[in-house]
This record gives sequence, structure tokens and C-alpha cells, in this order.
Amino acid sequence: MSCQIFINGKFLTQRLTGVQRFAYEVSKRLIQLDQEIKLISPSPPMDIYCFPKEKIIIDKSAFKGVIWEQLKLPQILKKFSQPPLLNLGNTAPLFYENNIVVIHDLAWMRYPEAFSRKFYLWYRFLIPKIARRALLIYTVSEFSKKEIVEELKVKPEKIKVVYNGVNEKFKPLGLKREKFILWVGSLQPYKNLENLLKAFWIFRKDFSDYKLCLVGRFDARVFRSAELPRVEGVEVLGEREDEALVSLYNRASLLIFPSLYEGFGLPPLEAMACGCPVVASLIPSLKEIYEEAVFYVNPRDPEDIARGIKKVLTDETLRSELIARGLSKAKEYTWDRTVEEIFKSICRLINKTL
Repeated sequence: MSCQIFINGKFLTQRLTGVQRFAYEVSKRLIQLDQEIKLISPSPPMDIYCFPKEKIIIDKSAFKGVIWEQLKLPQILKKFSQPPLLNLGNTAPLFYENNIVVIHDLAWMRYPEAFSRKFYLWYRFLIPKIARRALLIYTVSEFSKKEIVEELKVKPEKIKVVYNGVNEKFKPLGLKREKFILWVGSLQPYKNLENLLKAFWIFRKDFSDYKLCLVGRFDARVFRSAELPRVEGVEVLGEREDEALVSLYNRASLLIFPSLYEGFGLPPLEAMACGCPVVASLIPSLKEIYEEAVFYVNPRDPEDIARGIKKVLTDETLRSELIARGLSKAKEYTWDRTVEEIFKSICRLINKTL
């Protein structure tokens, strides 16, 4: 089976978060499957992205980001007879006819206050249009599929669910667990850090020797600013490369993930793969993905979050069960499986339209 597919490489110029990680992991594996699959980038990729040079078409124009994607990318594709374009990061060139797009979630619609007005207005204009015009839509959970069908008025048969995976580097290292609780994410309001900090303050009354370590980044160009209350014992570590993140997952006593909204929620999967137990929000997407492999709490109740943390730290039987279930669950989600499903469905689509 062979398919000529081009991949929108705008993500190569962006910093690595959940959406970009999905794009990177999928692209890296897709271009190994077929010699006809190539990636178009608006500039040389960052060092973290290691693609074969012969697989990347670099457009060295002055345009970047949205302007490049909407204006330059369609022009480049005309030279190749307008092949199917796989867009892995929510957006796509609006006036290109052969778009296949991954829409991860509708966070911008559910929590508009979390985003800059410019970003929100652009997504409100763009996403419904590309969703209706796309040849095929991928999303990362049945929860997100349901939202896309209901909110964007897209036929369900046009949407295919392909789950995230976990990179092989996320694995148990046999390190000693230390007295800190780990949180990984971006500083959007729906990540619920305010309630987490309240919960940690409650928790620390009885466990004063524990720290809360926050790993992630804040992009002021996209997300609206948010000031977090100061709580003793909290360390803001900022961004961390994968090697450091794997170490943190292996040393943390547990991962806390109290989000109010997620399309998938990748950090719990990475933590599980490293043998780190997880306390997470009881919300539809996380329940769908992780089933009984995490300990669920009410994300809107700091007292319940604190109780969940205490329970997993002190109940050795529960803790052992969560670790075992987590390791087993992590094996179900691989990037190879994700890419295989994407490749096969695109090839079926292409062959159907020939």
C-alpha cells in the first residue's frame, strides 16, 4: 500500500506541547512507512525534530505561522498536483481542497476566557470551516468526536478517533521515589491550578515534608495571563526536556492531573509508563482513556483533591494496584498503533476517490 501524502510542517516552528508532540511522533513514523510521504516546513526544523533531509521540503520564505500556512503552503502544493495534506495541529489552509485535519479538542470554544482574544477569534472563524470542508477528520477521543459532531455540525462518519501514544523513552528507571507531587501541563485556566494549589495547601497541613512541582510553560501569545496564589512548598520548574521529564515521572510520589477539560490528557499516560501512580479528574475524556488505572477526584473540590492525594500516598495496596494498572494501560497506547490507523484510513480514502 502506497500513498502520496504531504504533511503540514508548521508545527516544526513551534515549541513542544501536547499538540506538537502528537504531530512530531506521528510525522516521524509516517514518513518511514512510505517513500511518497513528505513533510513541508516553513523553515529548518528545530534540533529536537530529527527527520531525514530527503523527506522534508523547506520553504525559506519570509512568511511564518498562519500567513505561511494559509497563503504559501497551498502554492507549494500546486506544484505537486494538490495531493492530500495531513494537518496534525488543529488548523489547515482554508482554501485548500484536499485537507485531512486533526482536531484535538474544542478547548477554545469551551473555555474562551483561557485564550487571547486574537487566538479565539481566529479559531472561531477557521475551525468550523475547515471541519466542514475537510476530507477526513481525526480526533483523539470519543469525547472529542462527540463534541465536534455536536458543536461543529460534522457528520460522525467523517470523523475517526485515533488515540495518542507514549514514546518508548517513558519507562521505569528504578529510581527512588521522592517526597514531591508532580503536575505537568500548560497554564491555561481549565488546567485548574487554582484548585490544585488550594488542595495542596490543605494536604500540606498533615504532610508538610512534601513539595508540589509544576512543570510546563505559559505562552502569552495564545493563553491569557493568570497569576497563581503563592503557596509554601510549591516549586515552578518551567519547561523540561523529555529526559528530565522522564526522571521526574520516575522520582515523583504521584502525578496530580486535576483538569476541568481535556481532549485526551497525555501526562497521565507518560506517568503511568514510568510507573508513577496518577490522581486525576473524574471527567469524561480521562475516564474514557484511563478507565480504572487512575484514582479519580472531583476537580472542583479542593478537599476531594487533597483526600485523593493522601489516599494514594498512604494506601500501599491501592498504590501498588494503580502502578500495575497504569503500566498495563500504557502498553495499550503506542504511537505505532496511532500511525498505522492514520496511514491505513488515508490510503483507503485516497483509493476510494481515485
